[in-house]
Amino acid sequence: MLYCIGGSPCSGKSTVAERLSKFGFPQNGQTQQNRQTHNYGQTHNNGLVYFKADDHMFPGMEWALKKGCPECVKYFEMSVDEIWLREPFEQFLAEREIWRELFPYINSKLLETSAENPEYDIIAEGAAFMPSLAEAYGVDPSKYVCLVPTKEFQREKYALRTWVSQILEGVSDKQRAFENWMKRDELFAEAMLEEARALKLRFVVNSGELNEDELFGLVAGLVR
Repeated sequence: MLYCIGGSPCSGKSTVAERLSKFGFPQNGQTQQNRQTHNYGQTHNNGLVYFKADDHMFPGMEWALKKGCPECVKYFEMSVDEIWLREPFEQFLAEREIWRELFPYINSKLLETSAENPEYDIIAEGAAFMPSLAEAYGVDPSKYVCLVPTKEFQREKYALRTWVSQILEGVSDKQRAFENWMKRDELFAEAMLEEARALKLRFVVNSGELNEDELFGLVAGLVR
């Protein structure tokens, strides 16, 4: 069985998916604290195989470059200033199109993961799994949820990411670049929410009011 958490960055997708990969779905009256813990990435009789789309993004972009996919080709031709200092709406359109161009590659890796683990269910997670692509990825609508953050929660979580400065290394105006990045992802979140609603797929808007255990229980309950 394939379970899938799509949506936008900094919404809690990986937090839920990692827990599902370690502990599986919570049983009635059972909390994750009284399950045995396992190393990250391992599969076992309680957990699911974790497929993280972001792990395949840059290899996928190299693949797309060789295939001549227009948006990925454009990305590799741009300087860091051209990438991050352009208008947020343009960045959003590019981001969405890149995930569309990467669909064949990421889907092939997802199918490989499933074939390599025939005895296990899969929990797939990432912005790649846009609501509009869920069916193409072979996700049953009842096993899909779109998770997006509020603007405030997104910015709060991004502020904690230690790798942000690495991503923006070399940009001439880092403050402007970061603000553009935030606005880009806000636009992406809005678009994913609109897609989910239009396709009548389940969605959760994460404002941070739920703690991690509560968010896990809510999302796991929706996709189960």
